Amino acid sequence: MPAVFASAILITLSIGLARVTRHLQPPIPVDRDRLFDVMALVIMVLLAGILLFFYDVTLHGADQIRDMEVARNLVRSHIWPVDSPPMFGEQVRLPPAFYYLLALPLWIHDSEGAVFIFFALLFILSAGFLWREMSRSFGPRYGLAYVVFAFPVFASVHAHSAWNPALAMTLSNVWLALFVRAIESRNTAWLALPCVVFVLLQVHPSAAPLLLGLGMYVAVHRKVLTDKVTLLTVAGIIGLTALWAVHSDAVAQWVSLQPQGAAVERTSFGEVLTRLSDTGKWRDALLMPYGIVRGIQPAIPGLAQLTGVHLLAMLVGGILGCGTAIASLTFRWVLLSAILWFVAAMAVLAQGSFWHLYVIYPWLAVLAAMGWGRWSERAKLSPRMSLGVGAGVAVLAVAGHLVLYVQFANKGNYDLSLSRAFFPRAWALAEYKVPAYTYRYLREVRDALVSHGICSRQVAGMRTMVLQDMNLRAFEVACEESSAKAAPGYFFAHDDDRADFEFTASLQPLQRVGGSAIYAVDPVRIGLGGQAVIAMRTDHRVNYMTYAPARLEEGLVIDVPPHDNAVLLRVALRCLKEHPVMQAVDWRLQLAGGEASHPAVKSRQHKYLGSIFYDLEWRLQPGPSGAVLSSVAGPLECDLSAIARRAEG
Repeated sequence: MPAVFASAILITLSIGLARVTRHLQPPIPVDRDRLFDVMALVIMVLLAGILLFFYDVTLHGADQIRDMEVARNLVRSHIWPVDSPPMFGEQVRLPPAFYYLLALPLWIHDSEGAVFIFFALLFILSAGFLWREMSRSFGPRYGLAYVVFAFPVFASVHAHSAWNPALAMTLSNVWLALFVRAIESRNTAWLALPCVVFVLLQVHPSAAPLLLGLGMYVAVHRKVLTDKVTLLTVAGIIGLTALWAVHSDAVAQWVSLQPQGAAVERTSFGEVLTRLSDTGKWRDALLMPYGIVRGIQPAIPGLAQLTGVHLLAMLVGGILGCGTAIASLTFRWVLLSAILWFVAAMAVLAQGSFWHLYVIYPWLAVLAAMGWGRWSERAKLSPRMSLGVGAGVAVLAVAGHLVLYVQFANKGNYDLSLSRAFFPRAWALAEYKVPAYTYRYLREVRDALVSHGICSRQVAGMRTMVLQDMNLRAFEVACEESSAKAAPGYFFAHDDDRADFEFTASLQPLQRVGGSAIYAVDPVRIGLGGQAVIAMRTDHRVNYMTYAPARLEEGLVIDVPPHDNAVLLRVALRCLKEHPVMQAVDWRLQLAGGEASHPAVKSRQHKYLGSIFYDLEWRLQPGPSGAVLSSVAGPLECDLSAIARRAEG
């Protein structure tokens, strides 16, 4: 059965790519101005070049690492996945089309880079395919107007990541292009369109509301239902779905998760109306491209302004498109499908997320293109004026991409504020952020450790703990017991560490990686809970993304040996709940002679997703017999990382 799914997906993909590559340059009648199509191609080449040049500057985290492992098991060990990645709190699983698409480039070259390039090419070709249909059906002005909106800044970073929502916009482009072609040609023999719909629904269920518009079109044009090609295609899809339902335990698992013996909860009409009238949710949806960029911390200079103006041009075009859609049968159906998607999505979802909105973005871009194209015709803008307007909007898109990619490549990561545009339940986690790492950065960190013979257990620092926690510890370098005990310690920190702490102030980096650095430390041998180690943490998982913290029944107790100089002690804690550890009164320094004090502490707190990270530093004078630093608040449930060195002066 998995082989049948793989074959069906491969055939569908081959047909689509063959059609796109064969017809990438649309036939242009003599009376059309070729400059519109030339400019559209230039813009696409520029944006495609940015995506491919920065192919490994794409977000890479827990979901992508998990899914790459599944795809590699398929290629290397022929372990055929039966279900999709888990969604909606791991309660929903669909057929496994995404995993087979993810595995396709691995058959050619077994590397993450092959996936990134393959998905980027698919996205580029899908945008080219939709441009072709727009330009051929409505004219080159409309094609150019679509192209300047086809590559949203933030979504483009995801479009070549190994993540299932990354393909949502790509396949939505193809769905829309085939839908436009079917409406314009009155074609009733649907082969490719149902197959693309079938694959997209498996990739991400956010596309399901688009079936409302498609279903209404089929109900009005009943000849589609009587066409033999369409019927055979739909019958094949139903058969494949039935095979999946038989071989998968996803349905039984979903049923088992429902409350037993309880009445089925029903959403009242009033609750639906409340969700539909939530202006905050509509605002987040319509401003999603700007909201995500605005949430980058620290802010990238100029990026929010570029994205905001670009989005404003798109929204104005969308308003113009809604006002003039009645003049075109095709655009009426595109507008109706988009409206139905928003109504259904907003009625069902308590909060929207950016990955839910990727699937509708191409439809909004086409509506904006229709609005600007129709307006330029009615305003009787000359070709030169129309080209100038298109070039101006395209500059915003190209500049936005370059600013984001260059900064992201230089730093290797940034944080995203956990706003409602990012996470459905962000209202409950308003103070938290999402650490976003590029694949290039993670690979460079691992390569740096390997090149210096450093294993992950020798590296201390809060940044190390965040990176490990948010990436399933998949980029760690394993330790040999002998080397881990004998080798010196290392500290990994962001460049801004020097501004708030003393530990790295006088140290020279062993190696720089993006906006971070690895420091070699001649450590003072401290004891953590009676053990002379750098880190203490648990390997027990709460779920595939989260590890349960270690439990320190007596709190944190650090033995500091006697030393002639003052000692700089650095401790990072990763907890699932808040603990009183950031003030001097939360700690006690007990000298061997019996004297006790509350030592001054420098502290910083970070909240990432569901974890709380504390970064702490002390400058201690242990005394001739050493000292013991301990927390005073009782048990701690935290992983920890600690390192100490001699202070200068």
